Amino acid sequence: MSRPVLSDAEVIAALSADDGPDWHLIAGKLIKTVVCDDFMAALAYVGEVGRLAEAADHHPDIDIRYNRVTLALGLAQPPAEPPGEKPPDIAQGRSVARRQ
Repeated sequence: MSRPVLSDAEVIAALSADDGPDWHLIAGKLIKTVVCDDFMAALAYVGEVGRLAEAADHHPDIDIRYNRVTLALGLAQPPAEPPGEKPPDIAQGRSVARRQ
């Protein structure tokens, strides 16, 4: 069983909602930049993102620039999920808390 893929219009509508996730759709990818206190906090944030991404089997591109971390999630259809397993949902409201 594969998960449905949202259209660009559906993604834009979800991102535009008042309670939508804090991401932007750019060139077919969901993009988010997080500003941490310093480089070590940025590394800790990336570690937590990596843990969640690995558990969800959905791996973002990650760019670290001192205390700024930019995540990019491709919108390609993921592989089929095992029956009865909840689909991964990194971007939709399950943001990693910024480490202070």
